[in-house]
Amino acid sequence: CGRSESQRRPVRAALTRPRRLTDPTQRALAAAYSHLGVAFWFRNQRLRMAYAQLAGMAAASRAGPCAEYVHACGQLGNALATIGLRRFSRRLHQRALRTAASLGDVAAQAYVELMVGIYEVGAGNWPEALAAVDRAQDIWSDLNDDCNWTNAQVVRFWVHWHQGQREAAWAAARDLSERARDTGHAQHNAWAERSVGLLQLGAGQTEAALRAGEEATRWLSGAEGR
Repeated sequence: CGRSESQRRPVRAALTRPRRLTDPTQRALAAAYSHLGVAFWFRNQRLRMAYAQLAGMAAASRAGPCAEYVHACGQLGNALATIGLRRFSRRLHQRALRTAASLGDVAAQAYVELMVGIYEVGAGNWPEALAAVDRAQDIWSDLNDDCNWTNAQVVRFWVHWHQGQREAAWAAARDLSERARDTGHAQHNAWAERSVGLLQLGAGQTEAALRAGEEATRWLSGAEGR
């Protein structure tokens, strides 16, 4: 297809299983690509996100069995789902969960459960999405990881919101707002304001919803300025 060897290499390496020994340099590179992929996702730069995730998966495969490999499998699985490759997506998610179990890394397992939850929301599989969020939040509660617990709470809100379950959505939004205040995380607070704003808009509380939207923008603008 006219692609150079350097262009083919990340794709080919991403499909291979990790080596037995871990390489700290490749682990660091995989983590860097993982963060880069998330940044591109939030900026809706799909092609750059896909390349970063493929490159991250390639580095993680070279690194050997590790948390970075688990994260890369989870992220790439979700990326493949967005272009309709759901069978490959599920395979990567299962591989990630098996690797996390073999490592005894419950934090990595929780991260994959969150990826599964996001995937299932996109597929409209609501019980599966909620079950994955439950598993992730249970682990993060045990680890006292409020930051990632709050990330998963956003997905819980989506599950209830998209099904029109207003009372459950309000409960999720209240918990999200409370945790966001505790973490002080700009993205968490923006998500919380947006969640509340959507519910207020649905209830006909237009002015309150507008204020929530403005507050969400303020949080995001402050984060970009730092």
